[in-house]
Amino acid sequence: MKEFLSQLSKEELMKYWIDYGTIQKAASYTNPLTMALGSTINEGLIQIYPIDKTIEYVRSYFGLHNNQIKEINADNGIKHILVVIPSIGNNIELIKKAMDYCGYYLGFPKEDNIPINQLVTLQFEPKFQNNVSNNIRKEETTLLHLTPYYNLKKIQNIGFSPRLRNELFNYPSRIYFLRGSMNRQEMIDIGIQLNNANNSLGNTGKYALITLDVSAIPQEKSLFLDPNYPYGIFTMNNITSDVIINVEEIQF
Repeated sequence: MKEFLSQLSKEELMKYWIDYGTIQKAASYTNPLTMALGSTINEGLIQIYPIDKTIEYVRSYFGLHNNQIKEINADNGIKHILVVIPSIGNNIELIKKAMDYCGYYLGFPKEDNIPINQLVTLQFEPKFQNNVSNNIRKEETTLLHLTPYYNLKKIQNIGFSPRLRNELFNYPSRIYFLRGSMNRQEMIDIGIQLNNANNSLGNTGKYALITLDVSAIPQEKSLFLDPNYPYGIFTMNNITSDVIINVEEIQF
C-alpha cells in the first residue's frame, strides 16, 4: 500500500479524500453485503464473513477504489484486509463499524497513533481463528513468554491472564507466547521491538524470558496462531504458573 500511495499524483490523491459521513448510505434491505451474500448481516453473531464478500461490501458501501482495499496474506497464512482511507471526519469509526459487522477488527495501527488529516493504511484482522491446540502440542515441547521484569512476580503468583493492552497492536484480551523451537536471534529481535514500544515509566529494558512446559498446559486451554509473527501463539484463557519451568533475565 505504501508503494501504491507513493505512485499517486496530488490530483489522484484528492479522489480518495472523501468524508464517508457525507455519503448517502443504503437502507438495510439494500445493504451491499446483504446482496453479496443473499442474506442479511447478523450483527453480533460470532462468525466471520468471507473475506472477498467483506471487501466487496466495504468497497461498495463507501465507494472505495479497487486500490484502496485489498486482501493480504500475513504470517501463519492468516488473511488480513488492508484499507487506505483519509483520516478525516468520522471515517475511522465508520470503517471500523462496517468491518466489525463482518467479523474483522482493527489490528494496526493503534488508534491513538493514527495521524489526523492524512491518508492512512489500516490493517483489519479476523476476530476468530481456527483452534490449533492439537498441532501446537504435537510440534512444541515448550512455549516462551517475554515480559518486562516488573511483571514476573505477579505472573509467578497468579499465572498468565489475558489483557487488552498491547504496545504495538490493537487486540482483544490475549496472552502471547512464542514457539520454543524458534531461533533465539529472532526471539531477541521481537524482544527489542517490544522494548522499544514499551513507554512505561517502570521500563528499564530488563525483561524476563519465561519458558512453559506445553505438556503441563491443560487440554481445555485453546491455542491460536498469531497473525503478526510466524512463531507467535496466543490464548484467551488463564494459565496457572505451575506450567513455568524456567525464567531467564534478558537486558534489551
